[in-house]
Amino acid sequence: QEMMFRPFRPGAWLLMLLCPPFSLAQTPTVSGIELRGASDASFVRYITVRVGEPIDAEAVRLSVLLLAAMDLFDEVSAEQEQAGAGRVRIVFQVVETPRLGELIFLTQPAEGSPDLPLDSGVAKALAQASALRPGEPFRDKSLIDARERMTAWLRANAYPRASVEVEPVPVSPAVDHAASRSDIRVRVLQARRETLVSSRIEGWPATLMLPKSPAQPGEALTDETVKAWKDALLALLWKAAHYHAQIRTESVAGDLVFFVIPGARFDLKLDLLTEKERAKAKKRFEQEGLSQDAIEETMSTIESDFVKRGYRDVAVDFQEGPSGDRSTGEFVVRPGLAWVVGGVEYQTDGVLSPRVSGLATGVPWLDSDIAAERTRLLTELIQQGYAGATVSHEESGEPGSARVVFKIVPGSLTTVESVAIEDAPAHKDRSRESVVELLTREKKPFRAGEVARDRSALLTSLRDDGYVDARIEATTEFSDDRTQVAVVFQVSPGPRVRVGRILVVGLEDTKPLVVLRESRMKEGDFLSYQKILDTQSSLSATGLFTNVQIRELAGEKDERNLIIEVKEGPRTTIVPGLGYAQTESWRASVELTRLNISGLGRTASVFLRGSLGGSTKALLSLTEPYAFHRRQSVNVQTYYDDDRSRAAFDFHRLGFQTETVFPLHRGSLLARYTFQKTTTTNVATNCAEVNRALCDGKISGPSLVFIHDTRNDAILPRQGTFYSLETLLSLAAIGGDSFLRGSGFLARYEEVRKGTVLAGALRLGLSTALGSSDELPLPERFFAGGASVLRGFPTDGVGPGRFNAANLFVPAGGNALVSAALEARIDVARSFGFQIFAETGNVFSRASQIRLGQLREVAGIGVTYRSPFGPLRLDWGFKLDRRPGESSQQLHLGVGYAF
Repeated sequence: QEMMFRPFRPGAWLLMLLCPPFSLAQTPTVSGIELRGASDASFVRYITVRVGEPIDAEAVRLSVLLLAAMDLFDEVSAEQEQAGAGRVRIVFQVVETPRLGELIFLTQPAEGSPDLPLDSGVAKALAQASALRPGEPFRDKSLIDARERMTAWLRANAYPRASVEVEPVPVSPAVDHAASRSDIRVRVLQARRETLVSSRIEGWPATLMLPKSPAQPGEALTDETVKAWKDALLALLWKAAHYHAQIRTESVAGDLVFFVIPGARFDLKLDLLTEKERAKAKKRFEQEGLSQDAIEETMSTIESDFVKRGYRDVAVDFQEGPSGDRSTGEFVVRPGLAWVVGGVEYQTDGVLSPRVSGLATGVPWLDSDIAAERTRLLTELIQQGYAGATVSHEESGEPGSARVVFKIVPGSLTTVESVAIEDAPAHKDRSRESVVELLTREKKPFRAGEVARDRSALLTSLRDDGYVDARIEATTEFSDDRTQVAVVFQVSPGPRVRVGRILVVGLEDTKPLVVLRESRMKEGDFLSYQKILDTQSSLSATGLFTNVQIRELAGEKDERNLIIEVKEGPRTTIVPGLGYAQTESWRASVELTRLNISGLGRTASVFLRGSLGGSTKALLSLTEPYAFHRRQSVNVQTYYDDDRSRAAFDFHRLGFQTETVFPLHRGSLLARYTFQKTTTTNVATNCAEVNRALCDGKISGPSLVFIHDTRNDAILPRQGTFYSLETLLSLAAIGGDSFLRGSGFLARYEEVRKGTVLAGALRLGLSTALGSSDELPLPERFFAGGASVLRGFPTDGVGPGRFNAANLFVPAGGNALVSAALEARIDVARSFGFQIFAETGNVFSRASQIRLGQLREVAGIGVTYRSPFGPLRLDWGFKLDRRPGESSQQLHLGVGYAF
C-alpha cells in the first residue's frame, strides 16, 4: 500500500542573505538593531553587529549565519533601514520553525467514512514510536521519518495493510507565527490487526511426512512471526536435503497459506573436509540451505586446510548438477604441488650477531610464515637503529624440499645527530600544558616510528592550544654514509584561534546555564579539540542528555563559534521492586527519580519500601551538581527506618546526611555531616547478639575522609598505592553521643613478576568518648575477625567480648584497632588464582591499652575465581597462637580481595 505524506510547507530550508552592498565612501553608522519574528528576545545576543560602530557587511553575514546555525528558524534575512543622514538601522527578520503541539490520531473504518479517534492503546504506542516530542521544532523530514517509524511499528505488530498519513493542522492566521505550535494529524488507514484464523501447507514433497503447521490460530500475523513459521518449515526441508527449497506465504482475512517449492533432494559430498569440519558444514547447510555464504565458507575451509599442508596454488570450486531425480553437489580442489621447508639460511654482512631462526624445517611451506619472519627481522633492525635496513628472501630447490634464504642488508647504524623544531610559536604564546617530551633525542638510535609519534604529539599539542590549522612536516637529512641523521620538525602553526560565541540548541527544559557551566571551553578561550571532547563527555555524564554534538562555525578573523546541540532525555524514572527477606517476609518497593529540577541539573529521588513483616523504609535524596558557584556536587539525604519484623527487638532509625567531595592534587577530600539516631525497643534479645549495626546510638557531627589512590585497578589491583584517613566528631551539644573517632588504612601492591602480586596492608583505628559519654555507641567501635581482617577468626571474633547463655561469643568491640597483613596472589589460569597470607592484629578496649605483644597471628591459603561480577574468594585461615577453647581454623567466603 502506498503511504501518503502531506508536507507542512512547500519548499526546502531557506537561508536568505539580503544584505545590500555598502558603499565604502559612505560607511554609515549602525543606529539600532532589531530582531523580528523571534519568540525569544534573548536570541539577539547572537548578533555580532554593534550599535554606534560603522556598518560591517561581514558582521551582518556572520550574525545571519549564527542565527541560522541554531537550527530554530526556517528563514533568516537581514536588511537595512535608513535612520537619518549617515545612519542605518539593521533589521534581522526570522521565521521560526514551528514547534510540535499535540499528536492527533485518527482512523477511517471504511473508505469515505468520517474520521474517528484511533484506539488509545495503539495511539499511545504510535506516539512513542514516532519519536516526536511536544514542543520541539520540526520540519518536513521530521514528519517523514516519524511516518516511517510508525509504519514500521504497525508492520511489526500485525497491521500488515495499514498506511499512515501525516499532516500538520493548519495554524490560524490570527496566531502569532513567532510563538506558534502546530498540532499534527496522524491518520491511520486500514488499521485492522490481523490474527491467524487457519493455515495450510501446499506443495510439500510426497517423500516427506507432511508436518503440522507451525502457525497457531489466534497469533498475530506480524512479519516477524510469519518469517519464523516459514523458517521452521524451511529448516525441515533443508534437514531432509532439499537445500534449494523455497517457501512463500499469502494470507487473506487471517487464512495463511504456505506455498512450498521443495526442489530436488540434494546429495552433498563433503569428503575433502575433516570429520569435525564436515559435521560443522553439514549443520550450516541444514540451517541455511545451499546459500552462497555457506558454500563460500566451506570452500574457504577446504582451501585453508590445503594451504596449511603447503599447497601454495590451491583452488577450490563447487560443482552442481542433476543426477536422475536428485541433484548432486561436490567441492573440487586443484591443489598443485605441496611445498615443504627444507632449509632456512640467513645471509648478512657480518655486522649483526647470529640470529635464532624463527622458522622450522621439515614443515609445510606457508607464505604467511615467510612474510612474518621477514617482518620480524626488519622490525628488529629498525629498533636497533638501522634505519636503512632491508630484508628480502629467495626461494630455491624443489617444492618437496624448498630452501629459503633471507638476505639481510642492515646498512649503517644511524644515530640522531640533532633534533630541531622550526617556526614553532614562541613559549610566551603557548600554554603551560602544551609541553611535549620527544622520544627522538640526540645520540640515540634513529627510529622512524618515534619520529612519527613525536610529530603526532607535537601536532596534537598545537591543535589543543588554539592552533587548530597547524601543520607539521618531519624531515630527515642523512649523512653520506647514513651513520647520522638530522631530524627537523617544520611547523606551520597558522593563526591561533579563539572561541567566539557558544550557542546552545535543542534545550526544552534545561537552562543554557547548565550546558555552559559544563563546557570546558569558554568564550574567548583558545580553541582546543581535546576540551571539546571533554565537554561532550562532561555533558553526557550529567545524565540529562541522550545525545550531544558540538559543531564549529567560522567567526570573525581568528575566531570559531561553537554550536552545542543536545537532545534531552526523559526526566522521570520509576523503578518498582518486589522481594523476600527472611525476617520481613514479602516486601515491595518503589523508587521515583526526577532529573533536572528547575532546569538546573538538580536531582531528587524518593525511595519507599514496606513489608508484610512490619518494616518500613523511606529515603529522600537531593543532589545539587553546582554548589558554591563551582562544579561541586552536594548530596543531601534524609531517611527513616521502622522495623518491627524481628522477635528479638524493634528497630527505629532517623537520619540526615549531607556530603560533598573536594578534588585535591594528590587525592580527594570527602566532607560530610551526619545526624543519626537509632533506638531499639521491645528488647527480648540483646541487639549485639543479632546485629550490632542496629544497636542504640546517636551521631551528630562532621567527618572528613581523605583518599589517595594510584592503583591500576580498584577491583583487581596489581600495582600502586591506596591510603585513606577518616575522622568523625560527634557532640552531645548538637544531638549526638560525644566521641572522636579516627582511622587510617594503607595498602601497597607490587607485581613482582607476571602473574604474581605481592600486597600488603596496615590498619589503625583510634577513638575516645568525650564529655559525659562513658563509651562509644556499639556500632561505632572497632571490630576485627572475618573475611577481611584476621581471617583465622570468625566474624568480629577478635578482641573484647563475652559469652552468652548459649556459650556463643558476643563481641563488644573496642576503641582501638591495630592490624597488618601480607599476601601473595598468584595466577594459575585466566580466571583462577590462589593466595597465601599472613596477618596480625587485635582490638583493644582503650587506646592506652594497646600492647604489640598482645597481637593475634594468623596465616592461611585461599583460592580466587575472577567471575564477570568480580572476584569470588574462599580463604582458609589458621590461628598461629591458638588459645584454649578456640578453634584452630576458620573458612571464609568473600567477594573481592581482602584488601
